[in-house]
Amino acid sequence: MEPWHPYRIKTLREAMLLTLEEMAEQVGVTQRTVWRWEHNQAKPRARHCRKMAALEQEALSAKAIQGVTL
Repeated sequence: MEPWHPYRIKTLREAMLLTLEEMAEQVGVTQRTVWRWEHNQAKPRARHCRKMAALEQEALSAKAIQGVTL
């Protein structure tokens, strides 16, 4: 599985126009956990990476339909 670097996590969240709290709800963690991932203080577990990958695919599909790239 491709690593989830802090920049990639934050870019995904911002591209989806999600707050830390909303991203946390989508992935099944706390807001603090997402903040820690984005600031390289913790790494997401495999199950959370899978959820973020699904969100990323959703974002890419939506952007492709709109003709925008992430």
